[in-house]
Amino acid sequence: MFALVAVSILAAGMFAFADLSAKATLNQERATRATHVADAGLAHAVSLLRTSPLKSLSFTRILRGADNLIPTADDSLLKNTGANYGLAANNQILVTGKAYQGPTYFVSVPD
Repeated sequence: MFALVAVSILAAGMFAFADLSAKATLNQERATRATHVADAGLAHAVSLLRTSPLKSLSFTRILRGADNLIPTADDSLLKNTGANYGLAANNQILVTGKAYQGPTYFVSVPD
């Protein structure tokens, strides 16, 4: 009887450890994916600021948004509205974000 109880406790411990290990692995995978998505958003925003028509604009002008008016909904966003930055549709980062391999990233340039 004692051996049966000991084996049952050992088996329960192994199942609990396996479950915790699986949860930890899943958590690590999600954290890595989130980091990749954040890096993609950062790289996208920096590339727009360095190479697109935004390169020639002042930081104040970018903070005012494409319509160059404050306060409006496009302030600090990298998207075309009003006067139009001249960004290609696939390069814009809208208020709703930009999908990247499933997840979505959001970018704004705060003051």
